[in-house]
Amino acid sequence: MMGQLPYSEYCSAMDWGYNHADLGPWVHMDPNGPSTVRKESDEDDLMSHAPLFPEWIYDKLPPLIRRGIIAARSGRQRDMLLMSILTNLSGCIPLVRTLYAHRLYSPHFFFAAVAPAGSGKGVVALSALLGSKIHREMEENNRRERKEYEQKMLEWEAEQKRAFREKRKPDISLKPEEPRWHVLNVPPNTSKSQLMTDLYNSGEIGIICNTTEIDSFTAALGTDYGKHASELRMIYHHEAVGQNYKIDGHPILIQRPRMAICMAGTLQQLVNFVSSKEDGMYSRLALLTGKGESGWISAAPDSDDEWIDGDELFENLADDVLQAYHFLLNSPTSVHFTREQWKIHNKLFGHMMRNVSLEDGEGNEAIVGRHGLLTMRIAMVLTALRKWEAGWNMKDVTCSDEDFSITIELVKVLLEHSLSLSTILPGTERKRSQMTCFHRVLECYKKLPESFTYMEYLTVTAAMDISRSTAKRWLKKMLKQNLVAYDNGIYRKVHSTE
Repeated sequence: MMGQLPYSEYCSAMDWGYNHADLGPWVHMDPNGPSTVRKESDEDDLMSHAPLFPEWIYDKLPPLIRRGIIAARSGRQRDMLLMSILTNLSGCIPLVRTLYAHRLYSPHFFFAAVAPAGSGKGVVALSALLGSKIHREMEENNRRERKEYEQKMLEWEAEQKRAFREKRKPDISLKPEEPRWHVLNVPPNTSKSQLMTDLYNSGEIGIICNTTEIDSFTAALGTDYGKHASELRMIYHHEAVGQNYKIDGHPILIQRPRMAICMAGTLQQLVNFVSSKEDGMYSRLALLTGKGESGWISAAPDSDDEWIDGDELFENLADDVLQAYHFLLNSPTSVHFTREQWKIHNKLFGHMMRNVSLEDGEGNEAIVGRHGLLTMRIAMVLTALRKWEAGWNMKDVTCSDEDFSITIELVKVLLEHSLSLSTILPGTERKRSQMTCFHRVLECYKKLPESFTYMEYLTVTAAMDISRSTAKRWLKKMLKQNLVAYDNGIYRKVHSTE
């Protein structure tokens, strides 16, 4: 399996280390021979064969996560449930930080499960329960602090009356400060002003938004009280956001906002939410797609004596998440990565960047770039859970090779899904396009012999129904990226992994 390969071999294959036997019409690497690509133009086949996470990672995940994924009823559901769990956990582990490109980041990230209706993506709703006990505790604290504030306000009013009778200034030190209303979970259809307030009140902890209908987010962004799409893009990178209130003139500025978003919806809902790769929101989303299992899946329990209620299961997991929250709140964590891990990260994403630069369209490099950050954020979640499980109190924790390996495999699949889904984005139009194969240039490259003439190259591209002008542009890209070399009228393939 891919997870059993040494780090040095992860990036050696042409297609980012994939050597699964089950990738079907996406990209298939034969470990015993040269790589081949099978083209599938039919969208249903592309979605049905969308790659799954490697099987081996599920036995290596932290116990808390392993207990949750048993609620999934198919391989596709399991992948989507895993990502939704990781997304929600990213917002439940406070004061966890890592340094990436000379900036401190928390684990919070954005995820969307995008698939046709009835494909089982609604399973992600279960993970919203993980932070429910933290949210409940915050609400109890809010009510207690509110009562204390109201009692102090009565005392302040009494002080003002006494000062009036005694003809003196009231003791301003007795005037209480109104407490902040802390929440963890926020609804998707919130206003911009309320979102800013929630972010401001959450401070270092941040907030989480869950929805099983992406349209609910889209609707909020389109209202007069919304229009905070640009703020969401800034929040992803902890860039300062805020606004001035028109009523009391009190400005709110959040210097380093933190927010996790977990969504599910159809392909058209994704297009309604973000219609172009040039919209930076798309590259900030971790995405999974795919059709559900064909045919009927039994709804009966696995056995007569086994009763698994998903809601009850995740309510119980929420108790452990609450414990992890308090432990990490009292033990700030800096996650570090080894030189070897950074070396693999650099090599892998450098290779990915080169591959996507071969393809047409804007925004491909941004997708790869932000998946590089996503890698470290997912690794932070796994590392923080390991720290809590082991009861380590030290501040500096290094990500294990096993967790880094798991994360790399997750992100490689996520990136492939994101690139494929990007083919449905219509640009300025609102109706989505048909999904197609993203790696057209690499597909052409694999079909070429080891050495070929220009006319032989045109024969291959013509069979792919590629125009001469596009074929010429592709060949220039191959030469620029050192995939092919030219000498005396002959082109030669260069199998470079740099």
